[in-house]
Amino acid sequence: MAKSKLLQSPFQAVNLQPVKAHQRQIFKVLGIAHSLSSGAHSVMLEKLYAEDQRLYKDIKDEGVTKLEHEKKSLLLQKQEDEDRDWTKTEKTRSSVESFQSDIVCLKESISRLCSSISKLIDEALHPQLIAVTSGVHVTLEYEVCMGFNIGEEFG
Repeated sequence: MAKSKLLQSPFQAVNLQPVKAHQRQIFKVLGIAHSLSSGAHSVMLEKLYAEDQRLYKDIKDEGVTKLEHEKKSLLLQKQEDEDRDWTKTEKTRSSVESFQSDIVCLKESISRLCSSISKLIDEALHPQLIAVTSGVHVTLEYEVCMGFNIGEEFG
């Protein structure tokens, strides 16, 4: 008998509709109801993850490009010092300039992605976390007012 009691939720017989209605009223007053719409949090987390993946890729690509740039720069310096084949030197110079351009583009992309991630956190994640924690607080206050003692049920 004790085992079956552990498997049952203490909230099965509790009507939480008044709690949810109260939460919606508070969220409406606070202006955060849209933050808790169905799936909004997971969609925002997916966007944040996608931006993070692009940022990781760009940072990795920037590192590889910088190494290639350094190698080509050393080769160019060696070719200029030896003064041998002008066409090879110009080809290497063009390659170095291309790497420089790629590095600039990657730095700009990294900057944009950092800004985008910060904006997602500030404008989406933070309000959603406030809404969630407000909802938990309201639910706990309601349970205290209704005389529920969750600690005894689970302790």
